[in-house]
Amino acid sequence: MDRVHVEPGAVGGAVRIPSSKSIGHRAIICAGLTDGVSTIHNVTMSKDIEATIGAMKALEASIECGKEGALRVVGLRSRTAARDRIVSIDCHESGSTLRFMIPLAAALGIPAQFSGQGRLAERPLDVYYDLFRKQKLRYETQSGGLPLVVLDPLQPGTFSVAGNISSQFITGLLLALPLLQQDSVIEVTAPLESIPYVDLTLQVLRTFGITVEHQGYERFQIPGGQRYEAQECTVEGDYSQAAFFMAAAAVAGKKEGLCLEGLSPCSAQGDRVICDILQSMGARIVWEREDAVKVYPCEKLRGRTLDVSQCPDLVPILAVLGAFAEGTTAIINAQRLRYKESDRLAAVWEELSAVGVNIEQTEDGLRIAGRPNGGYPGGEAKSWNDHRIAMAMAILALKTQGGVSLTGAGSVAKSWPSFWEDLTRIGGVLHE
Repeated sequence: MDRVHVEPGAVGGAVRIPSSKSIGHRAIICAGLTDGVSTIHNVTMSKDIEATIGAMKALEASIECGKEGALRVVGLRSRTAARDRIVSIDCHESGSTLRFMIPLAAALGIPAQFSGQGRLAERPLDVYYDLFRKQKLRYETQSGGLPLVVLDPLQPGTFSVAGNISSQFITGLLLALPLLQQDSVIEVTAPLESIPYVDLTLQVLRTFGITVEHQGYERFQIPGGQRYEAQECTVEGDYSQAAFFMAAAAVAGKKEGLCLEGLSPCSAQGDRVICDILQSMGARIVWEREDAVKVYPCEKLRGRTLDVSQCPDLVPILAVLGAFAEGTTAIINAQRLRYKESDRLAAVWEELSAVGVNIEQTEDGLRIAGRPNGGYPGGEAKSWNDHRIAMAMAILALKTQGGVSLTGAGSVAKSWPSFWEDLTRIGGVLHE
């Protein structure tokens, strides 16, 4: 599906949210590093998850997809990984896959070539280039960043990493360094952003038997010579995805509300903050049972200043909420969004402006002068080949006068392949 028209209308009922992509990446990698057999339940097969599965298979882990999203993973440590040839790892458009796999392959002593598509080659990798130079590791790269070839094995030591670029570099090292024979240290040289993603990494590492010592987020001590232990685990629902339907319920929900199933109220996911944000803006949220939350429509959302340094993936849908809130919504500390699947600040500004929203870009974010009653005319929009832009515009369309015709609708497959079917399930009216 490349083009879809989303009609205005109300949503309600119940829907199951896809599993957390962030936890899924980490669990698949950890399971693939064991010398046993693991089972990971409730894995939603998105394009990004498929990229990580492909990467682990390239390193000789065996991964089979069973019923109801269960993965059977035979760890690569139970077989002899190839070390006498350069292994090709296609990360497609997944930044997580790329940044997690680079130090991992090097820690395993496997020469590897990393490639990708879309804007992946534009995602910064300087943290790793600096690391390679300090350790005098041989690597080759193109002017655009990819393909990247890393030839020499990673060595233990002290790794200085700026925390304000991307937590994915820290996660990549946390996954890789336990495999080395001696101890290592990660020193975070600037305030760490996206802390919850590091918390998820530490949580999944503990599940698979890996120890990391730390107090706060400035220094991580990783004992060497550790072994990943095979496990059976279940991936919880994804708050990054749930945020879109939570917002839909708040701005265009039916009176009885919308129930979102599969979420954990005690999740370590940073994007769980969407619940707090919605409540601070005036929405009503009720946990009906341990894994199901209901969101009710709000007659008048209130604009807020939202610091997204710890939850950057929420920005597109937060901008949509701001479009329907009274007063001004200011989104700050969002500079890193210029290097995602699209320049998300520019994309959100351009697409919301095109359908009548009063929005402006700032140096580090966005400012939206909202209309509580909506009244936007709607019109044409494009996804920028970015799943989160596509989903945000679909939610905005629900409370426009004429709906939104979106090109690039298929981009949702990156994280939520069944998004359009699920939107229809809760009451959305679509035309291809």
